[in-house]
Amino acid sequence: MAHRTERVLIVDDNATDQALCRALLTAEGFDDSLILSAKTLAEAKVVLEGDPPHLCLIDYMLPDGRGVDLLSQINEHNSHLARLDTYISSIVVTGSGDEKLVASVFRQGAGDYVIKSDVIDHLGAAVNRALKSRSESIADRKTTMVDPVTRLLNRRAFLDKAQVLLKQHYQNGEHCALIYIDLDEFKKINDNFGHSAGDAYLYGAAHRIQRLCRDTDLSARLGGDEFVVFLRDISRCDLILKIDSWMKNNTDIFDDTFVCQSLRCSVGIAVTDLTDETSLSALITKADDAMYAAKRSGKNRYAFTGVEQLKSNKSLESFSSSHNSHHVPPTAILTALLDKEFSFMLQPIRDILTMEMESVEVLVRWSLMPNTINIEKVFDFFAEFNLDSQYFDWFIPEILSTISTWQSQGCQLLFSLNAPSSVDGCQVFLSRLVQSLTLETDYKIEPWSLNIEIKESILNTNPDFFKIFIRKMKALKIKITLDQFSRTDTNIEILAIQKFDKVKIRRYQYDADTEESFLKVLTLSSFLRMSMGCELVAVGVESLCQLKKVQKAGVDKVQGFYVGQPIAPSGTWYDFLTQVDQASDLLNKSNV
Repeated sequence: MAHRTERVLIVDDNATDQALCRALLTAEGFDDSLILSAKTLAEAKVVLEGDPPHLCLIDYMLPDGRGVDLLSQINEHNSHLARLDTYISSIVVTGSGDEKLVASVFRQGAGDYVIKSDVIDHLGAAVNRALKSRSESIADRKTTMVDPVTRLLNRRAFLDKAQVLLKQHYQNGEHCALIYIDLDEFKKINDNFGHSAGDAYLYGAAHRIQRLCRDTDLSARLGGDEFVVFLRDISRCDLILKIDSWMKNNTDIFDDTFVCQSLRCSVGIAVTDLTDETSLSALITKADDAMYAAKRSGKNRYAFTGVEQLKSNKSLESFSSSHNSHHVPPTAILTALLDKEFSFMLQPIRDILTMEMESVEVLVRWSLMPNTINIEKVFDFFAEFNLDSQYFDWFIPEILSTISTWQSQGCQLLFSLNAPSSVDGCQVFLSRLVQSLTLETDYKIEPWSLNIEIKESILNTNPDFFKIFIRKMKALKIKITLDQFSRTDTNIEILAIQKFDKVKIRRYQYDADTEESFLKVLTLSSFLRMSMGCELVAVGVESLCQLKKVQKAGVDKVQGFYVGQPIAPSGTWYDFLTQVDQASDLLNKSNV
């Protein structure tokens, strides 16, 4: 007997009847693990709202109502299918074959019925009829719902289904998006190669458009060369990154008629606003307007209805205002990340006694960053918009590749990487770093060559996470620096039980008039670091006078423009070394 893979739900409060139906189904070849059960209407409704079965066997009377009352939920589900394979067929099991009762069962939408006394003899045939009817219904739906050229949903089917999803979106508080896609210069393909070639191009485009969708999303051809996609429950940044990646990775479409034709399209995106319930037609209009804006700006690009659409909890204007960066659209920062406009530089950290370079701090730079903001504001943006993952997907392979290459050339420097300011960001950073160091990769580096600088604010506000972070770093033999020490109120009790390799104090934390405070904190910290068993690093030394002052304060290491400016790591390790090797000159000056 053939193995059946359909899921079946038995709704019956009588354990004996349930067991009998289950035995009869398994005898017909159904997998016992795919046979679900419910004793009440309430239990059955929960199952239907989850992963819908292909077939329901429903007892006419249940403890909390009539079993046929479940048919209205099944009919509602079947009339608004997001996916055809979730169509539900039903069989009602009745106590008698009364004509009026049977007619009522069919009027309410049952696919078939079986009398309880005849279950053993007739259930198998009824199940096969119901599942055959299900297959025919799905085939009919495909004919009426699917566009014959592209095999995507047609306009009418999309509007019906998207309307239901949009309603659920507002009920569930999801963030959804409507994407409107217009193929650029499609008319030329029809004119130059004929309509058969045009259909082949449409089919190829539809195949690529389908890549934007997950199982819960919808894609359709609205007509002509216009397509639409409805994405459920997606964050603003995930949406942007999805669209950007899709646009950049679209490949050529091949056909015997026109051989090769690149897929070029203009894309408009509208995002739902939970504070303002927008109709589906209004959402489509907004996306259509954005698509024309993209077309007017040069075609083959995407545009949103407005930058306020990119953030769910706060508008981008709010972000800009609170960070004094209203002259810099946050979309420009996001685009810079997507287009890999970021790079990094290395700033020497020197021994205070010998002026030898023992390590470098890795400083990330945005080459086209406007002068109205600084790099810290850019990282604030990454944190606000949950872009830490995308940032570290670029940064960690980039720096580890350089370290690996230089170590093969004899470099023995310690490379200091800055951990994010938030616990969430640190978790992403930790995950990406551990993954890169423990999995098989193209670069091989010595773990002792890494030092992670983590801010004291995280130690004070999240000591438990801080302990976990340090423990995992130490397990990998990675060194730890407590960064921005004394910038926030220091908790000596927490500090005493942690183990650091270095403590770093930055001069920019203090105003120019209070530089004396900086030196006093350095002096005090020089005593504290001895009991902690770590080294003290002074950052921000910009002159010989400042260098001599921090020497007297008792620091171990020094960093700043005077002892070494940030340098791009272009070329070999030797090329970099020749640019920064000024230890003897600095030592002579500091001894004067």
